[in-house]
Amino acid sequence: MSKPKPRPVPEPGTPKTSARHWLGRLFRNSYTRQGRIRRVRKWSVKLQHLGVRRTISLRSPDRAAAAEEALALYKTIVGHGWEAALRTRPSDLEAVRKARRIQRAIGTEGMAVVAGRFSRELTVAIHWVSNPVIWTYFTLRTRPGGPRRPGNGRSASESWPMVVVEPDPALGEALKECLQAQSLVHQVRVLSRTADVLPWLDRNRAALLLVNREVGEIMGDTVLDGVRLAAPQMPGVVYSVHDDSDALFSSTPGGAVGYLLKRTAPGSPLEPLADRALVPWPSPQQVAERVRLYFQRLIGAPPDTLPNLELARLTVRELEILGLVSKGYPDKEVADALGISGWTVHGHVKRIYEKLGVHSRTEAVVKYLQK
Repeated sequence: MSKPKPRPVPEPGTPKTSARHWLGRLFRNSYTRQGRIRRVRKWSVKLQHLGVRRTISLRSPDRAAAAEEALALYKTIVGHGWEAALRTRPSDLEAVRKARRIQRAIGTEGMAVVAGRFSRELTVAIHWVSNPVIWTYFTLRTRPGGPRRPGNGRSASESWPMVVVEPDPALGEALKECLQAQSLVHQVRVLSRTADVLPWLDRNRAALLLVNREVGEIMGDTVLDGVRLAAPQMPGVVYSVHDDSDALFSSTPGGAVGYLLKRTAPGSPLEPLADRALVPWPSPQQVAERVRLYFQRLIGAPPDTLPNLELARLTVRELEILGLVSKGYPDKEVADALGISGWTVHGHVKRIYEKLGVHSRTEAVVKYLQK
């Protein structure tokens, strides 16, 4: 699906002291249960005051009554502060107190310790294509004490072994449990450091690599570039982690030619790849083709309207350079046209070859012209 439509906004000039203003601010939360997305009956509203922003669940399922309730809360917050507004809402007040306990624990014990002690609900997005933005996303809950669900019992011949690069131990275990619940996957190895990826791949084999975009000292895309050099037949995909869906949508990169974000059930994080019969050891090209066909069927698009997924992995600068190369520009003229050095152009061209799986300018240009 595309980016969600914005909620109705109040008429211009409607003051915050009017219930009409809050009618346009109400929304219904959703959650996933047994693979289905469900919306709660009651309304919620985001309230902001003095730099503090919170989502409040309102009591009334009637929209007009909920708007009046939101207005009353806003007036109380402005006049008497957050504590006064939440004092009559024990569950919200307890959530605030819990948040403060967590903050104090982070300050004294560190985030790594606290993350393993408290459950967190996060939104995880898998970046199948970068431009246009084509991602799937799902909700993931971490649990203290690690995974509690065993693997799906399928053998190596029936499903894939996978590698996940995730520095957060609790999140890594939650991802492992989530992925192993899918019939496509039988085993997941979680690595916490980027430095461990290539040594592990020297001794083992995996059908797919998932890397956190912000894995640590090296960005996830850079990790994948190194893996493609060492193991060109190893498919790899970057994912990102967000506090909620709102944070996910606001984080999508600007300047893309299009956006397609599809929510999947927590038990089907690799839904685009599970859409067809299993390929025991898929190549990057086979993974890209599965993703293309999945989204093609999803939006009912003819085959030629979705992008060449190999070209979609190129950065904006790499596409600029490849466009000039396709016109016959040598490296020096490309450098002059873009105001960069010849060595920089040479480095970009080398990375273009690696991403496209080609060995010459002619092969790269052919793929570019077939876009």
